[in-house]
Amino acid sequence: MNDFSKAAGFANKRFSQHSAHSFVWQSARMESDTIHPGTISPMHELIYVNGYIRTEFTSIGLEKEFERCVLFQQGEGRQYFSDGDATLLKATKHRGKLNEELYSILSKPQNAYIAREITWVLVSEYGNDLYTLKPSESQLLILIEALKSNDDKNKLSVMVVGRAVYGNGNDLAELSISKVVEVSSSSIVEALRAKNPSMNKDKLESVVQEIFSLCVNNGDTEKDRALNYILHNNLEIYERSYEIKYDTRISKGSQPGGDLSAVQVIPEMSGKRILAKINFDYDSNNGSPGQSWFSVVDVSDEFPFLLAGFKRYLQRY
Repeated sequence: MNDFSKAAGFANKRFSQHSAHSFVWQSARMESDTIHPGTISPMHELIYVNGYIRTEFTSIGLEKEFERCVLFQQGEGRQYFSDGDATLLKATKHRGKLNEELYSILSKPQNAYIAREITWVLVSEYGNDLYTLKPSESQLLILIEALKSNDDKNKLSVMVVGRAVYGNGNDLAELSISKVVEVSSSSIVEALRAKNPSMNKDKLESVVQEIFSLCVNNGDTEKDRALNYILHNNLEIYERSYEIKYDTRISKGSQPGGDLSAVQVIPEMSGKRILAKINFDYDSNNGSPGQSWFSVVDVSDEFPFLLAGFKRYLQRY
């Protein structure tokens, strides 16, 4: 296996050390995380998942075609190359910046044929391969954009909605994409500060990053899909969590008023619909009682939707 093959297989994996959550994940007491209505085949799982993009060349010939495009671009448009160009290609291979080369080549319309042939893989925060992606022509553009940022700090993640097909003989399930968008905790911070400019940016980033890290899952159960949906689409959760922790009316000086201590997702059948209640429990740091809030998501179909934004509730059991 040559340098390009190795790099293409692992260039986009995320092996960064992930900080431990400061809150406790509580699983609902159920025999299974997933409820299967009769209308959904267990071989076609509904998926709502976050991840990063990496690529694999499907053949040596495709890899060599990519190398030809690299040389053509770096050789200032020359169609034919001399022996000296091998040195240029060798230097490119050892720069450790394959993502930049992939983006530079694949983002050009004339090279779309390579983007169609490459294998696209969704990778978790921890660097684990999750799904092989099956994008449409327009979705390819978003996947290519996800290769644009090369450093870990600014690497772009994507949110994918679709159906995973298992049992196809491949190591990974094939995910047929219905929707894919770029996402990040920073975009949530920007949206919240646009709504309320008085929020402290550093404190807000801390709250958002901690909660958004719950998206590190396979997105293939009702619990995961419901949680991932509200973390992408319900700004009230971050806004309220910020207020509980930093609101001067409930905090004392530099002591936070309260911290998120537990998240619990409870899916259940409601008639023919599958609903998931997501509970957020906050402990108090100033002697006052803690408080609990909840959101409700309908996860019956491929596209979940919100039934209850973020409401206060009293724990009874």
